[in-house]
Amino acid sequence: MTYFQTTTDAIMFGLEVILSMIEILFILRLFNKVFGEARINHIKLYAAAAIAMLAITCGLRMVLNPVRPAALPPITVLCSMFFLLCYPPNRQKKVLYIGILLTVSLFWILVYDLIVTPIENKSIWLTLILSHVGFYLLLELIRKTDKGKQWSIPFHLWLLLMSITVASAAGLSVMEYYISNRDNPYLLTVEIPFSLIFLFINLSLFVVFDKFSTLIHTERENTMLEQQVQLQHRYYKELEAAHHQVRALHHDMGNYIRTAEQLAAQQDSNNELIGFLNAAAGQLKEIETVISTGNQYLDSILNIKIAEMLHEGVTVESDIHVPSSLKLSFEQAVIIVGNLMDNAREACRELQSGERWVRINLSYINHTLFIRIENSASPIQKWDNGLPVSTKNEPFFHGLGLKNVKKAVEALGTMDVESTAQSFLVRIALYDR
Repeated sequence: MTYFQTTTDAIMFGLEVILSMIEILFILRLFNKVFGEARINHIKLYAAAAIAMLAITCGLRMVLNPVRPAALPPITVLCSMFFLLCYPPNRQKKVLYIGILLTVSLFWILVYDLIVTPIENKSIWLTLILSHVGFYLLLELIRKTDKGKQWSIPFHLWLLLMSITVASAAGLSVMEYYISNRDNPYLLTVEIPFSLIFLFINLSLFVVFDKFSTLIHTERENTMLEQQVQLQHRYYKELEAAHHQVRALHHDMGNYIRTAEQLAAQQDSNNELIGFLNAAAGQLKEIETVISTGNQYLDSILNIKIAEMLHEGVTVESDIHVPSSLKLSFEQAVIIVGNLMDNAREACRELQSGERWVRINLSYINHTLFIRIENSASPIQKWDNGLPVSTKNEPFFHGLGLKNVKKAVEALGTMDVESTAQSFLVRIALYDR
């Protein structure tokens, strides 16, 4: 059985194979952006895709008329479905994107045929190449507009978007059936703009999904941020009260020891006892409040966090010069200073004990509070919107601290984040308005 009537048909088939292979690579390139990196080696993935398209194109050539193309964008999209198994699980997004992509490919072929068919003396080579190149450009447009976020949307919104693309495909079938059964050339002038409109609508669904998912994620994140602030507020209030009691007890114990020391000296007691009491008084003096700015909220949080760091073997250097009249509310101190200190301590925990250090600088100049906190840290592997992304199993929950800080600072001043191979630095300027 002869599959090609002429040499031209055979060459045309070879060109179809090449174009379809390039097309599947463009689709996989889109998948890498939309669904994340494939779970197998890229070279193996692309090789498997090329072989699959070669087999499918050859198989279709056996059953199709030699003058009909065996490789079209919709066929490539259908073939690409099998490679979704190689990407991280996100069933909702995969089903929607494949559905929209298939509908877009169908409308693209329809629009292209409607535009090209009336042209006389056209080159079949150029016609075939442009049909695929146009789809390549659509794939790149979709890839550029997608932000690559692995977020989901509520089922009812997903169902709405899915119904739009299904209705578009159904509308395409009805329109094709109606026009093919009517001998009216004016219908073609109606079909082209309608097809372009449907094509644009389906392309817009990618953007709509991204906007929906971003909005839902932002609302969820804001809820988590508010809950964290409330928990921190309650935690620091309770901790500040306990810290106040400890300071009072510390002060009383110092008085008790000094009184006992004087009584022992007056009664000519054992010199060892006097020495012991003197040493105990000295130790109490050493662990008195480290930071004292006059702002009780700032003092409490700094002293609590510095004590926690010292307990974990972190070397802490502080240089703090702020007036006692500093206008810094308890909530601002908790969200900004508390979270920055927690972030620094968390980063130090990942390092060896001898490598842990934190430098704290606070100054108040020209009605502006400058906060500079630098700590030893491992290199940041990934960033998102100017902030480091946690590498822990649940990065969404572990990245809330700095996001809370950024959200609080945006209304009051500026924030700058820097990272090197050995350290992490946050600079903040809060304007006194």
